[in-house]
Amino acid sequence: MSDSALPDSPGRFSGSRALFVLISVLLLAPIATGSLTRAIASSDDKKDSFYREFAVFTEVLEHIRKRYVEETVLDELFAGAFDGATDALDPMATYVPADSVARYREALGHGIQRTGLQLVRDRGFLFVVGVAPGSSGDEVGLKSGDIVSKLNGRSTRLLPLWEARVMLGGEVGTKVAIEVLRQGQTKDFELTLREFETEEPNVEMREGVAIVQIGQFEPGLVERLEELLSTPEVAKNGRLILDLRSIAGGSVDIALAAADLFVDGALGELRERTEVVETFTSSRERIWNGRLVLLTNRGSQGASEVFAVVLKQLAEAVTVGGGTFGHAGRSASRTLSGGGEFFYTDAFYVTPDGTMLNQTLAPDSAVTGSSRRLGDVDRSLDELIIERAIEVALEPEAAQKKAA
Repeated sequence: MSDSALPDSPGRFSGSRALFVLISVLLLAPIATGSLTRAIASSDDKKDSFYREFAVFTEVLEHIRKRYVEETVLDELFAGAFDGATDALDPMATYVPADSVARYREALGHGIQRTGLQLVRDRGFLFVVGVAPGSSGDEVGLKSGDIVSKLNGRSTRLLPLWEARVMLGGEVGTKVAIEVLRQGQTKDFELTLREFETEEPNVEMREGVAIVQIGQFEPGLVERLEELLSTPEVAKNGRLILDLRSIAGGSVDIALAAADLFVDGALGELRERTEVVETFTSSRERIWNGRLVLLTNRGSQGASEVFAVVLKQLAEAVTVGGGTFGHAGRSASRTLSGGGEFFYTDAFYVTPDGTMLNQTLAPDSAVTGSSRRLGDVDRSLDELIIERAIEVALEPEAAQKKAA
């Protein structure tokens, strides 16, 4: 588990990077509003503004073609512009050229089953959000928060997200060299793409508190959780820690079904820009009424964020560790006129209290590297988080509510 923070974005741009950003900004307006027509048709002021900016873009592009110190290839520049535009939208968005759509869809079909790695691009960096236990990525030692600097010797500085996913979603047996930056140091790994079985949730008892590692929000999870919660050892203590750290992606439907074990009532909704497209309500009677503590970190993303916030708001669960990634949305795609495909987020999940899940969920009790006290120097952050979670779970109810 890791709470490695992303470094600040680079402060210096190359000439091609500058053009990359310029075109990205200009293309973002029509993409973010759905279509060029919608971008310019809402008012005369917007229409005039769009054409003004587009005229500037055309002028700059022509000047670069004629005067830039290095000869430029328009196809490469526009490919970078499309990638920059999607990066500006959200970490999950990507544009895939027409001749690569089939390969990308095949990689998406594999999901994280080849490596266990959930990758995103955020603020220009390609990094690992989550690593599934028992996967090849976990086996070689990759961690949530690792910044991927090279894939098979190729720099990821301008590598599109779709291409990175294709490289990590190839044929079983393929070897992939990965260079990452971790806490300022470069580390090299080689993993072999292979299938793996998702680890089932398991329980560990410590100081009378049950600690459950969730695993992934995949089929079978709800049944396994229900089984664990019903065991006399867990049920009699009434104190439960659920570990959601580095659980990225997965099924939100399964996360909501799992939340049903702990809460009653309205669970939130799925909302597009201007309308609610789906609402969620508990469909069964809760089976757990004891103390709840949730472990989160930067690798808690998507389904795990939905699960965490529902339990926090409706079951008074206390979160311990680090802030979540901050992106729980529904993915969609659109085929463009040139045959390329645009993958983007078309709706976000909204919490029971009406908060959209497009921002980090801060923990109630933060535990970071700076939380170490005298004598804790040699102890891992993981140990400190677990220790703090047990303390919270064992606190009297009034003290716990005050801490939250």
